[in-house]
Amino acid sequence: MILRQAPVVETIVGMDSARGWLPRNAAKPLIESPIPALIDVRVFEENGTVILSWRPHDSSLSQLPSATASETHDSKDAAIDRAGRLFGIGDAGWVFRGDGAAPTSDDVAQLRDRALVAHHVDLALAIEGLAIVRPRLVNFHVPGSEPSPLWLVLGESDDDYVIFYDAHDGSYGLASFADHQRPVYIGEYGSLWETIEGM
Repeated sequence: MILRQAPVVETIVGMDSARGWLPRNAAKPLIESPIPALIDVRVFEENGTVILSWRPHDSSLSQLPSATASETHDSKDAAIDRAGRLFGIGDAGWVFRGDGAAPTSDDVAQLRDRALVAHHVDLALAIEGLAIVRPRLVNFHVPGSEPSPLWLVLGESDDDYVIFYDAHDGSYGLASFADHQRPVYIGEYGSLWETIEGM
């Protein structure tokens, strides 16, 4: 269950070893230059373990350990304290502070809207052809599993694709309504902006 979430945190990422191709005769991976980035920071509980995780908005940064990581902590307070030391998130920086209470439609809308506004999206318009809707819980069809209630945040039932928010860990993902009465889960992508970029 999501405990805290800060969907738009300004930070610096980089100084990580580059992943992938290396130049001929390279002794070690190249170092990625530090750059400013927006990340989505969450604290959630899973099977009695508290997890602090963060994801970049920019999907091209998702392979950098400084932009994408998770840590386990002994308590919610320890995870929140660590987020404060890493990213300077104070109490007011957490957009969702449910601390065990499930998010409401207003909470989910605020998390979504903060991310969209950070990317200069006009909330009165559609984005990538998807309507900005009032978040509502919908039973999604997850292949090989029971239907799962997820928050529909972008798209309508007549759109080919929709974007959902998972209140378990604060991540976003993509689903399809094609030929089904209930949206079919495709996969989770991380932050809202990563999901939009992944469409």
